[in-house]
Amino acid sequence: MNSCSLVRLLRSVAFGATATFLLATRAAPAIAAGLPEWTRHIRPDHPRLFFNADTWPQVKARATGAEQAWYRQILAQLDRIPDAPAGGHDLGIEAAQAAFVFLVAEDPRHLALAKRCLAASIDYYEACYAQRKTVNWYSTSRVHAILAWDWLYRHLGEVERREYLSRLIRVLDLVIKARPAIYRENISGYNTGFYGVKNCLWFLGCTGFGTGIETAQVN
Repeated sequence: MNSCSLVRLLRSVAFGATATFLLATRAAPAIAAGLPEWTRHIRPDHPRLFFNADTWPQVKARATGAEQAWYRQILAQLDRIPDAPAGGHDLGIEAAQAAFVFLVAEDPRHLALAKRCLAASIDYYEACYAQRKTVNWYSTSRVHAILAWDWLYRHLGEVERREYLSRLIRVLDLVIKARPAIYRENISGYNTGFYGVKNCLWFLGCTGFGTGIETAQVN
């Protein structure tokens, strides 16, 4: 089952007319100068992306109920990932899947797997940039790596939390600003229909806002 199924599941439960995966009555207490007014309404807690503490019970119930067959397929896929994923691979999607399953079942094996997949993916993104090689035409796997960080936020140590997000922000910034542009790197956003690397910026901004991590770039 591919990553689109994960997104469909989340959209079917967590999306509402006011983007409930992000907004809440519990608002951030302050707004930085020069930022739009709507940033005042970004939740101060995590997760923020696709679901939050308020909508999570519905998402979990659907995953273990109406979408149980899908959930079991994800479990089977995760069971086939080696304990020590080989280097040189993009495992952003697997990181998000493992993070999601961990939140459902709270099995520490899946937390450890999500962390390993996230770390391996960031290593891969940095290696691709060093070689001036594109990760993928689409941003899908990199967005999933960001989702994994957001969903695992409360289960990461402070050092892990800061390191993972800082490295994601830095490598994506390098890719976008690379001159000459990286061959076949899709520098487009959500509004082109191609969902290139710039699509990651919105997700990074929403989850990184107010965390004190790479504040200037996040803002």
